[in-house]
Amino acid sequence: MQISSLLTDEAVLAELGARLTAARRAHAGTQESLAAAAGVSIATVGRAEAGEAISLPDLLRLLRAVDGLGGLDGLLVPGPTTPAPGVAAPQVMPACDPTTTPPEPSAGFVLRDNRGRQRTAGRRARGAIDRRSSGGPKPPDRFIWGDDPPAADA
Repeated sequence: MQISSLLTDEAVLAELGARLTAARRAHAGTQESLAAAAGVSIATVGRAEAGEAISLPDLLRLLRAVDGLGGLDGLLVPGPTTPAPGVAAPQVMPACDPTTTPPEPSAGFVLRDNRGRQRTAGRRARGAIDRRSSGGPKPPDRFIWGDDPPAADA
């Protein structure tokens, strides 16, 4: 049977199992000898020959044991190595030398956001007014026991 895209997964697995059985018999081997040569269990060989799903690494081991791995070369043909017509090839960035340090920004260097506005660089100076705050008193940096204000008697 010809394997085509019109077949169901089960039909393709059954055909692969039949072909694996034929290849094993052509080598005059048993399931036990094929399992030993491929490094898989006898149950895996039985499942593969019965058309049941097995893992890809196990399938590759079985194909290698019956000299059937060469047929995979035409399975997926390598695609073109160049981009489609009209598409520029990607530019490759040169490798940076990890031993060098990046250059310091010049005096005229200005950080800008995605709208072109100038960004602030670095941290704000101590005592600078934070425009995001409500203008109220600044809370203490840390809590100290006993610094609670006296409770008002009600």
